[in-house]
Amino acid sequence: MTASPPLSRRCWLGLLLQGLVWARPASPVLGIDRLAGERAAGVVTTHVRRYRIHATIRLLAVPLFSKDDVGGACAMFEETCSGPTRTTALQFSGGSWPDRLQGFNRYGMTQEAVRAEDGAVVESAYLSLITSSGEKNFEQARKAFDDRSSSLPIAVAHGTVRRSGYASALDWLTASSRYTWCDCPRLVAEIRARISPAADSGLAAARGCVSQPFLHAVRTAMLAGVESRQSVFVYNARLYRLRTRLAAARGLTMMTGWMAEQGSDHESEFRVWLDPSDVSALPVRIEFRPKSFLHLVFEHDPTARGPAFPSLMSKEQA
Repeated sequence: MTASPPLSRRCWLGLLLQGLVWARPASPVLGIDRLAGERAAGVVTTHVRRYRIHATIRLLAVPLFSKDDVGGACAMFEETCSGPTRTTALQFSGGSWPDRLQGFNRYGMTQEAVRAEDGAVVESAYLSLITSSGEKNFEQARKAFDDRSSSLPIAVAHGTVRRSGYASALDWLTASSRYTWCDCPRLVAEIRARISPAADSGLAAARGCVSQPFLHAVRTAMLAGVESRQSVFVYNARLYRLRTRLAAARGLTMMTGWMAEQGSDHESEFRVWLDPSDVSALPVRIEFRPKSFLHLVFEHDPTARGPAFPSLMSKEQA
């Protein structure tokens, strides 16, 4: 028998690297990737909208400070239909410009997908991340401007909703403070290998109904054309109620929304303006108060800076 030649150092290094790759835990298969990838066959319709963010700080309802263009946001809608099947995907990312706020850096991003059959939602999924913001009052927010940490804590949630039940996961991770909201699409891709697989949440779908994620629930309420409406959406294995009211406002449709976790009387209020003639059905203006002292306005501006979102829907269908 002929002896095998000794392995070179390069071969040993290659085997070692292969072993390290094989030893890495596999990334969980996310419901949103599967759902969006299994979209209904057909042409994908895409709409994108960019926003500038204006902020006002209030103390006891008295405006103390206002500043324009403190941040930006971007929304992307995708849809495809085939017979009775309709698949839609929504992405939204927004946050502050640190160079406009003395280094203050906060951001978040949400990705959602929904599949409907004959107009009824049969499955939905979401993936979201947000910087953990512990500021509960104006004084804590003021101190946060002095924080120059090299990393930011982020909360990452993902889940899937089916008629058989809900599955979800929540992870607390860190991200480099060099990232801003413009880096969210890249950050979302990077954290996929770091998040936990979704597990049964224990929630059961009511009467076989499938709740939509937040962005889809808001969009559905806006397009329903009903003056007053109430629905339920799901986030991180928790159900929330959404009350909405529509009104005409200078050629636009204004929707006021109130949302609260089911079982709670504490509601958060927001307002969204929609141009009825706009085929994208994406808002032209958004107002809400993420904190009791902070009022934010998102104004549509096609010239605003922002990231390019990758499509959630696969480009080719078998």
